[in-house]
Amino acid sequence: MSADAKVEEQEHEVKTFEVHYDAKKGSSLSNHKMNAYDLGMAIVEFSKMLNRADDIINKGKTLELDVTAPAKPGSLIVEFAMVIKESGALDVLKYLGLSAASGTITLGSALGVASKLKDKKIIGLKSSTSSNVTTIELEDGTLECDKTVAALVSDPVIRQSMNEIINQPLSNKEKPSFKITSGGNNIYEVKDEEVLDFTPLPKKSLSHENVEQITTNILITQVNFDSSKGWKMLYDGKEISVRMDDQSFMQRVKDSSKSFTKGDMFEVLLSIVTKNTARTQKVEYIISRVIRHRTSTENKII
Repeated sequence: MSADAKVEEQEHEVKTFEVHYDAKKGSSLSNHKMNAYDLGMAIVEFSKMLNRADDIINKGKTLELDVTAPAKPGSLIVEFAMVIKESGALDVLKYLGLSAASGTITLGSALGVASKLKDKKIIGLKSSTSSNVTTIELEDGTLECDKTVAALVSDPVIRQSMNEIINQPLSNKEKPSFKITSGGNNIYEVKDEEVLDFTPLPKKSLSHENVEQITTNILITQVNFDSSKGWKMLYDGKEISVRMDDQSFMQRVKDSSKSFTKGDMFEVLLSIVTKNTARTQKVEYIISRVIRHRTSTENKII
């Protein structure tokens, strides 16, 4: 670390906390050892989790995370030092469940709520401006928690990091335990099968589909009269794959003696289907109906 960097760090408050990994006596963890890849991934994911939570809570960079010490005696312990650049950084620790202040959150911190959710798919989130409570809708019921906590536990990056930090390093250990301490105080702890509760956010969580229908002009650049798939169009300045759902148009083309070539312009009813999940967004284009063939009268198909 350069002299300038040391001076800059000294100007900020530093909050330290320890992560403890342990298992049955005689195991590698009880002898202060962990697979280098697992430990490296856990440290990387811890940093990723805090920085993602910082983005969600503070919309900016309020913290910096360092590893300040190697493993200490007693299981395997990693000490982190979080450099607090702005006060919002303390909220990151609080809402994730990494500080004593986490105990003041009604209905639990992100670590506590994630352990209750386990591998359940999140259908939706319901909240109001008059309350700090959000209702998480699940396939088999609901779970209430703080609004900020709900944003954290429904984020795929946060949930993947929790899995890599807690579940993966301990999943094949006998009598595993994971603990976070700060200033000599226990902040959070899970043992035995509880460590398996931290799973990635299930696929298709927070799935939502929006359908927009517009009447527009397109150029058809690729055709396939044997299937609704395999069509392409020039739309909004880009060549895009499109599904042809107007079967009557396809039959009319087959029966017509008039020419139809790639690059012809058509007025169409275009459906734009946007499918969102917590992990992905997919947009599908569908020609629901061909309204008009924009060409000379002698070549018009429709």
